[in-house]
Amino acid sequence: MKTGFIGQIGLDRMGELARDDLNAEQVQSWLLHSDAQLTGSVAVFVDETGERSMVSGRGADHFLLPSELPRQVISEAGCLHLTAWSFFTDPPRAAAREAARIARQAGVPISFDPASFQMIHEAGLNAFLKGTADLGISVLLPNYEEGNVLTGETEPEAIAARLAELYPGA
Repeated sequence: MKTGFIGQIGLDRMGELARDDLNAEQVQSWLLHSDAQLTGSVAVFVDETGERSMVSGRGADHFLLPSELPRQVISEAGCLHLTAWSFFTDPPRAAAREAARIARQAGVPISFDPASFQMIHEAGLNAFLKGTADLGISVLLPNYEEGNVLTGETEPEAIAARLAELYPGA
């Protein structure tokens, strides 16, 4: 499937590797280059049971501004996928919200990954919902823990029902 990626990288080896990996996977990329920030990174740890945890190092990607978005690319996309990692701090929250606005205006469906039940909890449920419930999400992709934190429910059917209320249209 034709896929694109919008982001920002540093002028460093990690940025080169990210760009090269996107190219190798035939992902069309629109990458801004920052000489002030390094490329963001994530360390993923997997324990003997298969549980994973991640530690992220914020980088250039967390400084993407609304004015830097490729508006035409977003408005011509088949779908815009957003991850909640873009909503926990500002920037890049304003850029992610602007991307969603551009997509909605163009009739582009939006998918959304809540990203981290721990971060939702730390950010505060009300603040998280205030910043994401009005995005016009078409497809919501939470895991069980994220659904539980977002709804306070424990049964999958109750989680799904409450998420449908919180994110109408998804």
